[in-house]
Amino acid sequence: MNRRWSTFMGRAGTILMAAGIALVVLSLIPARTEENTDFEGTSLLQPKTYSVESSFFLSFMFDPQRGLYVNVQANRSVTVYLLNIGREYVYEWIADHFSEYQSSSSTAHTTVLESFLSNNPNSVAWQGNTPDGRLEFQYAPTKLMNVTLIFSNPSTEIAEVRYHGKLLNFIVPSERALTPAKFALPVGFVLAIPWLNSARKRMVTKPLSEVVQASSTVSQKSEKTKAQ
Repeated sequence: MNRRWSTFMGRAGTILMAAGIALVVLSLIPARTEENTDFEGTSLLQPKTYSVESSFFLSFMFDPQRGLYVNVQANRSVTVYLLNIGREYVYEWIADHFSEYQSSSSTAHTTVLESFLSNNPNSVAWQGNTPDGRLEFQYAPTKLMNVTLIFSNPSTEIAEVRYHGKLLNFIVPSERALTPAKFALPVGFVLAIPWLNSARKRMVTKPLSEVVQASSTVSQKSEKTKAQ
């Protein structure tokens, strides 16, 4: 590899590494809580039922800079779904396919939810459960969208669910910053290796050549002094 090409690759590599480090630093900046956007609620779920939560703030539009934090507590294991669609669409779909439920029904048997999810598999933005009775998560959307929070009780006993949350503002969502950083850092390092090795060799050989030259100069001056 000639020196010019090595220099070009090295500069490209250092730029990628600098960009990767900057993205990592940005990912460490915590999200800011929006003022006066706290929300909370309680759901008493009968066995094998689910509930669509209707908190006012869940009706807001979300985007890559606006997400949410949710903390859930339950007396048994429940499944939590965060959908990337508005709850009105959920109501309408259920009313169209299950006539026994009104369009505004927020509670139904879990088989209804399973049918909805199987027919709308791309609607699930996030999913988790509360095996120890507690769950907390934050979500940063990848696009402009509504969100719907759903709790499902798969057990044969009543489940009591309490939750609270708040809206968040992200400078750069950590996952979105770390994904390109994971690519930029190693690729940049690999590209910069030949250039770094070349620079290291120049730093080592240059001082040695200067020492030899200085020694030669001193010897010449010493010989001239003796001749005089």
